[in-house]
Amino acid sequence: MPVHTFGGTTDAAAEDMEGNRLPNHKGDVYDGAGEDAQKVTDLRDMDGHHIEFVTSDQNGMVPMFQGPDGYTELWVDFGPGKYGLIPVDTAAGLEEHVTAADPHKSKQYTDEQLRHYVHNDSSNVMDVSGLDGWLKPKISGTSSSMILAANGDDDCSWNVRQDGSMEAKAKGGVDGIKYVVDANKAAFVASSRESGKATAQINGDGSASFTGPVSAPNIGGVRVFSGSKAPTNPQIGDVWVQLAADTPKGSDG
Repeated sequence: MPVHTFGGTTDAAAEDMEGNRLPNHKGDVYDGAGEDAQKVTDLRDMDGHHIEFVTSDQNGMVPMFQGPDGYTELWVDFGPGKYGLIPVDTAAGLEEHVTAADPHKSKQYTDEQLRHYVHNDSSNVMDVSGLDGWLKPKISGTSSSMILAANGDDDCSWNVRQDGSMEAKAKGGVDGIKYVVDANKAAFVASSRESGKATAQINGDGSASFTGPVSAPNIGGVRVFSGSKAPTNPQIGDVWVQLAADTPKGSDG
Protein backbone atom coordinates (compact mmCIF):
# COMPACT_ATOMS: atom_id res chain seq x y z
CA MET A 1 0.00 0.00 0.00
CA PRO A 2 1.18 3.59 -0.58
CA VAL A 3 3.06 5.60 2.04
CA HIS A 4 1.67 9.14 2.45
CA THR A 5 3.35 12.36 3.53
CA PHE A 6 1.91 14.58 6.29
CA GLY A 7 2.76 18.03 7.70
CA GLY A 8 4.73 20.89 6.17
CA THR A 9 1.66 23.11 5.53
CA THR A 10 0.59 26.39 7.16
CA ASP A 11 -2.22 24.71 9.09
CA ALA A 12 0.08 22.12 10.69
CA ALA A 13 1.42 23.93 13.76
CA ALA A 14 2.37 22.99 17.31
CA GLU A 15 0.42 25.28 19.68
CA ASP A 16 -0.63 25.47 23.32
CA MET A 17 -4.17 26.11 24.60
CA GLU A 18 -3.82 29.87 24.00
CA GLY A 19 -2.66 29.41 20.42
CA ASN A 20 0.99 30.16 21.10
CA ARG A 21 3.49 28.34 18.91
CA LEU A 22 5.63 25.65 20.50
CA PRO A 23 9.04 25.56 18.76
CA ASN A 24 11.13 22.37 18.96
CA HIS A 25 8.31 20.61 20.78
CA LYS A 26 7.60 16.87 20.79
CA GLY A 27 4.27 15.67 19.44
CA ASP A 28 2.88 12.14 19.64
CA VAL A 29 1.08 10.71 16.63
CA TYR A 30 -2.13 8.62 16.87
CA ASP A 31 -4.32 6.59 14.52
CA GLY A 32 -7.54 8.28 15.68
CA ALA A 33 -9.03 11.16 17.66
CA GLY A 34 -10.75 9.14 20.39
CA GLU A 35 -9.51 8.16 23.83
CA ASP A 36 -8.90 4.61 22.62
CA ALA A 37 -6.70 5.73 19.73
CA GLN A 38 -3.39 3.90 19.43
CA LYS A 39 -0.06 5.69 19.29
CA VAL A 40 1.67 5.37 15.92
CA THR A 41 5.45 5.04 16.12
CA ASP A 42 6.27 3.60 12.70
CA LEU A 43 7.13 7.00 11.19
CA ARG A 44 9.92 8.34 9.02
CA ASP A 45 11.36 11.79 8.39
CA MET A 46 11.91 13.01 4.85
CA ASP A 47 15.45 11.66 4.89
CA GLY A 48 14.09 8.16 5.46
CA HIS A 49 15.14 7.90 9.12
CA HIS A 50 12.85 6.09 11.53
CA ILE A 51 11.17 8.31 14.13
CA GLU A 52 8.64 7.52 16.86
CA PHE A 53 7.19 11.04 17.21
CA VAL A 54 7.35 14.38 15.39
CA THR A 55 9.17 17.50 16.56
CA SER A 56 8.11 21.00 15.58
CA ASP A 57 10.70 23.25 13.95
CA GLN A 58 12.09 26.53 15.32
CA ASN A 59 8.92 28.32 14.21
CA GLY A 60 6.57 25.84 15.85
CA MET A 61 5.49 24.29 12.55
CA VAL A 62 5.12 20.56 11.97
CA PRO A 63 7.69 19.42 9.39
CA MET A 64 6.82 16.94 6.70
CA PHE A 65 7.00 13.27 7.70
CA GLN A 66 5.79 9.95 6.34
CA GLY A 67 3.24 7.72 8.01
CA PRO A 68 2.98 3.93 7.96
CA ASP A 69 1.85 2.07 4.83
CA GLY A 70 -1.74 2.78 3.87
CA TYR A 71 -2.54 5.47 6.47
CA THR A 72 -4.60 8.32 4.98
CA GLU A 73 -5.33 10.11 8.29
CA LEU A 74 -3.23 10.73 11.39
CA TRP A 75 -3.70 12.78 14.57
CA VAL A 76 -0.92 14.63 16.40
CA ASP A 77 -0.91 15.90 20.00
CA PHE A 78 1.58 18.52 21.24
CA GLY A 79 -0.14 18.77 24.64
CA PRO A 80 -3.48 20.54 24.32
CA GLY A 81 -5.11 17.66 22.44
CA LYS A 82 -5.19 15.78 19.18
CA TYR A 83 -5.85 17.39 15.82
CA GLY A 84 -6.04 15.71 12.46
CA LEU A 85 -3.61 15.73 9.59
CA ILE A 86 -4.39 14.65 6.05
CA PRO A 87 -1.81 13.68 3.41
CA VAL A 88 -0.18 16.56 1.53
CA ASP A 89 0.71 14.34 -1.43
CA THR A 90 -2.89 13.73 -2.49
CA ALA A 91 -2.58 15.76 -5.69
CA ALA A 92 0.53 13.89 -6.76
CA GLY A 93 -1.10 10.57 -5.92
CA LEU A 94 -4.21 11.50 -7.88
CA GLU A 95 -2.13 12.53 -10.89
CA GLU A 96 -0.24 9.26 -10.76
CA HIS A 97 -3.51 7.37 -10.46
CA VAL A 98 -5.30 9.00 -13.40
CA THR A 99 -2.29 8.69 -15.71
CA ALA A 100 -1.49 5.08 -14.84
CA ALA A 101 -2.16 2.48 -17.54
CA ASP A 102 -4.27 0.25 -15.31
CA PRO A 103 -4.68 1.81 -11.83
CA HIS A 104 -7.58 -0.42 -10.76
CA LYS A 105 -6.24 -3.57 -12.45
CA SER A 106 -9.53 -3.71 -14.33
CA LYS A 107 -7.77 -4.05 -17.69
CA GLN A 108 -5.70 -6.92 -16.36
CA TYR A 109 -8.81 -8.61 -14.97
CA THR A 110 -10.72 -8.14 -18.22
CA ASP A 111 -7.84 -9.51 -20.27
CA GLU A 112 -7.69 -12.59 -18.05
CA GLN A 113 -11.43 -13.18 -18.37
CA LEU A 114 -11.48 -12.66 -22.14
CA ARG A 115 -8.30 -14.52 -23.06
CA HIS A 116 -10.39 -17.42 -24.44
CA TYR A 117 -12.39 -15.16 -26.74
CA VAL A 118 -11.55 -14.38 -30.35
CA HIS A 119 -9.67 -11.09 -30.56
CA ASN A 120 -11.22 -8.33 -32.60
CA ASP A 121 -8.14 -7.79 -34.73
CA SER A 122 -6.32 -9.43 -37.61
CA SER A 123 -4.68 -12.06 -35.41
CA ASN A 124 -7.85 -13.83 -34.15
CA VAL A 125 -5.61 -15.70 -31.72
CA MET A 126 -7.09 -17.24 -28.59
CA ASP A 127 -5.58 -19.30 -25.81
CA VAL A 128 -7.60 -22.49 -25.24
CA SER A 129 -4.95 -24.39 -23.31
CA GLY A 130 -6.33 -26.15 -20.27
CA LEU A 131 -9.94 -25.87 -21.43
CA ASP A 132 -12.30 -28.81 -21.71
CA GLY A 133 -13.99 -27.51 -24.81
CA TRP A 134 -13.71 -23.85 -25.80
CA LEU A 135 -17.25 -23.43 -27.10
CA LYS A 136 -20.16 -25.40 -25.63
CA PRO A 137 -23.54 -23.96 -26.64
CA LYS A 138 -26.34 -25.39 -24.51
CA ILE A 139 -29.76 -24.97 -26.10
CA SER A 140 -32.95 -26.79 -25.16
CA GLY A 141 -34.96 -28.54 -27.83
CA THR A 142 -33.93 -30.02 -31.17
CA SER A 143 -35.00 -27.42 -33.70
CA SER A 144 -33.17 -26.76 -36.94
CA SER A 145 -32.10 -23.30 -35.81
CA MET A 146 -28.49 -22.45 -36.59
CA ILE A 147 -25.95 -22.23 -33.75
CA LEU A 148 -22.94 -21.28 -35.89
CA ALA A 149 -23.00 -19.96 -39.42
CA ALA A 150 -20.80 -18.17 -41.92
CA ASN A 151 -21.82 -16.91 -45.35
CA GLY A 152 -19.40 -15.80 -48.04
CA ASP A 153 -20.02 -13.29 -50.79
CA ASP A 154 -19.19 -15.85 -53.51
CA ASP A 155 -21.78 -18.56 -52.82
CA CYS A 156 -19.93 -20.45 -50.08
CA SER A 157 -21.18 -21.09 -46.57
CA TRP A 158 -21.23 -23.45 -43.63
CA ASN A 159 -23.55 -23.89 -40.66
CA VAL A 160 -24.11 -26.03 -37.59
CA ARG A 161 -27.69 -26.48 -36.49
CA GLN A 162 -29.25 -27.13 -33.12
CA ASP A 163 -30.35 -30.62 -34.15
CA GLY A 164 -26.72 -31.62 -34.73
CA SER A 165 -26.71 -31.42 -38.53
CA MET A 166 -23.95 -29.64 -40.41
CA GLU A 167 -23.83 -28.26 -43.92
CA ALA A 168 -20.95 -26.82 -45.93
CA LYS A 169 -20.95 -25.30 -49.42
CA ALA A 170 -17.51 -24.92 -50.95
CA LYS A 171 -16.66 -22.13 -53.32
CA GLY A 172 -16.81 -23.16 -56.95
CA GLY A 173 -13.58 -24.74 -58.18
CA VAL A 174 -12.22 -25.75 -54.77
CA ASP A 175 -12.29 -29.03 -52.84
CA GLY A 176 -14.60 -29.57 -49.92
CA ILE A 177 -13.69 -31.08 -46.57
CA LYS A 178 -10.17 -32.50 -46.41
CA TYR A 179 -8.82 -34.83 -43.74
CA VAL A 180 -5.20 -35.86 -43.37
CA VAL A 181 -4.77 -38.93 -41.13
CA ASP A 182 -2.38 -41.82 -40.66
CA ALA A 183 -2.79 -44.70 -43.11
CA ASN A 184 -4.26 -46.99 -40.45
CA LYS A 185 -6.68 -44.37 -39.08
CA ALA A 186 -10.18 -43.51 -40.21
CA ALA A 187 -10.80 -40.19 -41.94
CA PHE A 188 -14.56 -40.75 -41.97
CA VAL A 189 -16.74 -43.01 -39.81
CA ALA A 190 -20.52 -43.35 -39.93
CA SER A 191 -22.30 -45.17 -37.12
CA SER A 192 -25.82 -46.49 -36.66
CA ARG A 193 -27.81 -44.91 -33.86
CA GLU A 194 -29.68 -48.20 -33.38
CA SER A 195 -26.66 -50.52 -33.10
CA GLY A 196 -24.07 -48.01 -31.98
CA LYS A 197 -21.59 -49.64 -34.36
CA ALA A 198 -19.71 -48.22 -37.32
CA THR A 199 -21.49 -48.92 -40.63
CA ALA A 200 -19.13 -47.15 -43.03
CA GLN A 201 -15.48 -46.22 -42.75
CA ILE A 202 -12.91 -44.65 -45.08
CA ASN A 203 -9.30 -44.95 -43.96
CA GLY A 204 -6.19 -42.93 -44.60
CA ASP A 205 -4.70 -45.68 -46.77
CA GLY A 206 -7.64 -45.49 -49.17
CA SER A 207 -9.39 -48.64 -48.00
CA ALA A 208 -13.10 -48.54 -47.20
CA SER A 209 -15.55 -50.83 -45.49
CA PHE A 210 -19.35 -50.88 -45.47
CA THR A 211 -21.74 -53.16 -43.59
CA GLY A 212 -24.64 -52.51 -45.95
CA PRO A 213 -25.16 -52.77 -49.74
CA VAL A 214 -23.03 -50.57 -51.97
CA SER A 215 -24.66 -49.11 -55.08
CA ALA A 216 -23.00 -47.25 -57.93
CA PRO A 217 -23.89 -46.61 -61.60
CA ASN A 218 -21.01 -48.74 -62.88
CA ILE A 219 -21.92 -51.81 -60.83
CA GLY A 220 -25.71 -51.54 -60.67
CA GLY A 221 -27.09 -54.05 -58.21
CA VAL A 222 -24.07 -56.38 -58.25
CA ARG A 223 -23.44 -58.30 -55.04
CA VAL A 224 -19.94 -59.51 -54.21
CA PHE A 225 -19.33 -62.59 -52.01
CA SER A 226 -16.23 -64.46 -50.96
CA GLY A 227 -15.70 -67.76 -49.18
CA SER A 228 -15.29 -71.47 -49.72
CA LYS A 229 -19.02 -72.00 -50.25
CA ALA A 230 -21.31 -70.47 -52.84
CA PRO A 231 -23.78 -67.90 -51.54
CA THR A 232 -27.31 -69.01 -50.86
CA ASN A 233 -30.05 -67.67 -53.09
CA PRO A 234 -27.73 -66.34 -55.80
CA GLN A 235 -29.03 -63.73 -58.20
CA ILE A 236 -28.10 -62.80 -61.75
CA GLY A 237 -25.05 -60.52 -61.65
CA ASP A 238 -23.71 -61.82 -58.32
CA VAL A 239 -19.95 -62.18 -58.03
CA TRP A 240 -18.49 -64.98 -55.88
CA VAL A 241 -14.78 -65.12 -55.14
CA GLN A 242 -14.23 -68.74 -54.17
CA LEU A 243 -11.64 -69.36 -51.50
CA ALA A 244 -9.95 -72.71 -50.86
CA ALA A 245 -11.85 -74.87 -48.43
CA ASP A 246 -10.49 -75.12 -44.94
CA THR A 247 -8.21 -78.09 -44.50
CA PRO A 248 -9.76 -80.53 -42.00
CA LYS A 249 -7.76 -81.18 -38.89
CA GLY A 250 -5.70 -84.39 -39.07
CA SER A 251 -5.65 -84.35 -42.86
CA ASP A 252 -2.35 -84.99 -44.74
CA GLY A 253 -3.04 -82.26 -47.19
